Amino acid sequence: MINPRQILGEKQFQWLVNSLAYSKATFKFIAMGGQFLNPNPIFENYATYLEEKNKILSAIQDLKVKNIIFLTGDRHFTELNFLKEKDISIYDLTVSPLTSKPYSPDSEKNPLRVEKTLVDKRNFGTISISGKRNERKLVLQIFDVYGKELWKKEILSNP
Repeated sequence: MINPRQILGEKQFQWLVNSLAYSKATFKFIAMGGQFLNPNPIFENYATYLEEKNKILSAIQDLKVKNIIFLTGDRHFTELNFLKEKDISIYDLTVSPLTSKPYSPDSEKNPLRVEKTLVDKRNFGTISISGKRNERKLVLQIFDVYGKELWKKEILSNP
């Protein structure tokens, strides 16, 4: 029987784990609708699927997969979350909205939010990667609707 609090079925979970285990990419991007790292169990955040979230985090830790970046949205605000467990660092970039109404998560305590990355107005983001294979750099940039940079974060690869 499938746990009603799952997003992934077993086949999808195995595909994700295998893809992460065998990927030779410097940075591994995982795109999904709701936030992965935000610990608040609200809306579609993965915190409402805690057993599966912990299963994914355990697999990442067991396989020692590095340089994982979740690309998420559907929260009507932007923020960058960061989790460091042992020698594994995981980012979750949430970007929204560009055209719909923004909201402010003022009442939401999120200890994983990277300081000065919360944006509660319409915005969009870009992602760029540069550098030689063992010296890659990931640049995350967030802009307002007029193209003015609101923040920029550089992440160096962890070989």
